[in-house]
Amino acid sequence: ADGALPAATQWLAGQMIFSLREAADGAVWIGVRTGVWRAEGDAAPQAFALPVTAVVEAVEQDAQGRRWIATRSGLLLEHAPGLFAQFRREPGRPYTLPSNSLIDALRDREGGLWFPAFEGGLVHVKPQWPNFALLRPAVVEGRAVDEERVRTLSRCADGSLLANAARGGLLRLDPVDATDVRIDPPWPADAVPRQIMAVLCARDGAYWIAHRTGVSRFDPASRALRTWKGGASDGIAEGLVDLLYEDDDGKVWASVLGVAL
Repeated sequence: ADGALPAATQWLAGQMIFSLREAADGAVWIGVRTGVWRAEGDAAPQAFALPVTAVVEAVEQDAQGRRWIATRSGLLLEHAPGLFAQFRREPGRPYTLPSNSLIDALRDREGGLWFPAFEGGLVHVKPQWPNFALLRPAVVEGRAVDEERVRTLSRCADGSLLANAARGGLLRLDPVDATDVRIDPPWPADAVPRQIMAVLCARDGAYWIAHRTGVSRFDPASRALRTWKGGASDGIAEGLVDLLYEDDDGKVWASVLGVAL
């Protein structure tokens, strides 16, 4: 994705950015309030036609190269260029989509897909789809949904998935058997605000943490933690960081309130 995201930022000024995801061909898919844009090389991003107008929270590809688009109005699957299937919640019908509001998407090393649901829990699509399953992990069980809703997912170097909740809980998922373990944050508890918006497992082994006062990087090997709080001295915009993305060059991008990169 060399140049794709830097070139896109000038064209996306003023857009509410909800997701960034790199495709297998190196293009970057950008979810915005009214749909999704595709950025490639130095060219201006192009709007990608969807069958509905919806806030796009994430775009992910499965092992067959099909594109899954998580929105606040259901789930879209592009099974062929320009041809979509739309999935929405169907109360009373087993194995159907259990939530219409999905707030992230990630493919695991086994080829399964995971979608955090706004109402709580994680929607799981196994590689042998077509059934949907709802996992109610320990990070959600027994707590108010608005306190422990899973916000984002990140794929770690060991193949596990790291999920973070609105009030700071962390969950490590094993995609092989869909088991989960609640874990303590690996960084010093008092060094990062409890309200975490996103966590990224970077390819170099570091953790990036987006929170209400900025963004932090924790290196578990050296135990070093650095925090950027925004402003001219830190080189990032001031405000609540709500999105983290690592490009194919290892650069980490942070979105501030969805309107600045």
